Amino acid sequence: FLKSRDGIRLARIVEILTNDKESCLVGKMRLPAISRLQKLHNVGVSLSVLEASGVANIADISAHHVVDGHRPKVLKLLWSIIAHYQLRAVLDVTLLENEIRDVHRANRKRREYVAAFLTRTSNVDEMSSENAHECEDSDNLVKLLLKWCQAVCSCFGYFVENFTTSFADGKALCLLMHYYHPGILRKEEILPTTRDLPNFFSTENQREHEKEAVAHNIFDEQYENALQNERRNSAMANKRMSDLGGVPGMLAVTDSANIPEEKSMILCVAYLCSRLMESSKEIFATMVIQRCYRRYQSMILTERKKLSASVIFSFWKSNKKRYFECQKRKYLSSVRVIENFLFAKKKELKLMQALRLERIKRSEAACVLQCMIRRYKSRKCYLLLLNQHLAGKKIQTHFRRYSAQKNFSLHKQQFHALVILQCFWRRYRSRSFLLLSKKCAIYIQS
Repeated sequence: FLKSRDGIRLARIVEILTNDKESCLVGKMRLPAISRLQKLHNVGVSLSVLEASGVANIADISAHHVVDGHRPKVLKLLWSIIAHYQLRAVLDVTLLENEIRDVHRANRKRREYVAAFLTRTSNVDEMSSENAHECEDSDNLVKLLLKWCQAVCSCFGYFVENFTTSFADGKALCLLMHYYHPGILRKEEILPTTRDLPNFFSTENQREHEKEAVAHNIFDEQYENALQNERRNSAMANKRMSDLGGVPGMLAVTDSANIPEEKSMILCVAYLCSRLMESSKEIFATMVIQRCYRRYQSMILTERKKLSASVIFSFWKSNKKRYFECQKRKYLSSVRVIENFLFAKKKELKLMQALRLERIKRSEAACVLQCMIRRYKSRKCYLLLLNQHLAGKKIQTHFRRYSAQKNFSLHKQQFHALVILQCFWRRYRSRSFLLLSKKCAIYIQS
């Protein structure tokens, strides 16, 4: 800022950018610029030339701001110069608009499947255009650049709202390069970021719980991993941009905790867009060349097929009779062999049928013999059992009769013995009573 206060360097920059050698802006400077009035004159001349060149948003910047080293105003002036000259030199408005239409047209089918996402994307576009992107610059190039980023990233379901928070995780830059050069940066190499973390506290009533959860380090580990992934994405994007070439290495490794500076990101995206537009032209030219070459190859192949078909047909027409005769002779021997084979098989089949009938008859005769033998054996067993049954009955009858006779004789002997015992007992009692009566009578008589 100190070196630009005298207005000389600013005048030289303006002269180079405007490429107006006739005005000789440096010749209008007051040298050496020692006093404050000389510095104000030099800076005022440069600002008037910039306003005449159409540089926007510098009406509120005066020579006093530059001479006094007013940092925000000087930065705004430098950014206005860069946005007016450098962005227009890097980007083509018509080409960028056509590219946005081509991106939407190429991904129309994809957008039909994600209609809800498209609604949200359109809302984002309106919001970004209304807010004019917070960068104090209403230039259409910045708006078109943001819309181009939104159109490309919307194909992958990634929302781009601005050039600060949306590009902090490096994922947007990676998606832009992947869309045009999938071979240089594959989608699998892009790591998940903090925007991919699940939103556990979505309602307003749960904000206090969210604060408590963060206070207790519930999601610290996941958040740190996501931040590391963002830094890796940013570093990978810088490396791939350097591999592409044409993009100055002006970006540092950033993440959601360290949001990049907006104007630097706009310049980087502008250079990247210009480089990718060139790649888009190269890819389109390659596709046109491939399409023409394939059409030419298809035409040559069709002509060759037609020529081959005509040659084959003429050869077939001239050799058709001989071919059929050769085939007839060839197939005649084959037919004879087949006939002999069929006759042999037929004879063998008849023999097998005869053997089968004989086998059936033998089995039927064996069944009849088995029935007769089984009937004879069963009858013999039945008669044997019947004789045994009758003999058992007869033996039982004789045994029962013998037992009855034996029991009757034993009972008879016992009855006779009892009768004899009763006779002896009665005689003994009668004799005893008689003797007693006799003794008593003798005693009484005496």
